[in-house]
Amino acid sequence: MRKSDVEIEDKRRARFEVMAVRLANHLNLSSADTWAKLPQTARDYFNGQKYCDIVKPLIIRDNMRGQSVRQLAIKYGLSSSAVQNHLSRNKAHCEEYA
Repeated sequence: MRKSDVEIEDKRRARFEVMAVRLANHLNLSSADTWAKLPQTARDYFNGQKYCDIVKPLIIRDNMRGQSVRQLAIKYGLSSSAVQNHLSRNKAHCEEYA
């Protein structure tokens, strides 16, 4: 049976919230373990962001820790080419400042 649009959107929103909490922890903005426990200012900020912008620093961190592009694609629910794109843009950005 095909999932309804509401179910798909609910799943996307849940993933967004989980990744926003992970990013807040990674950036030492909060030690919250759920979306509801994040400070309202952090939730407001993250709500203004796209999913890909939230996960990009996490993808870079996990890749530096040795996770493969395929592992990252599965973990973050993105295509391998999207993950590779995030990583190559980061490399190009870093090389500009080297």
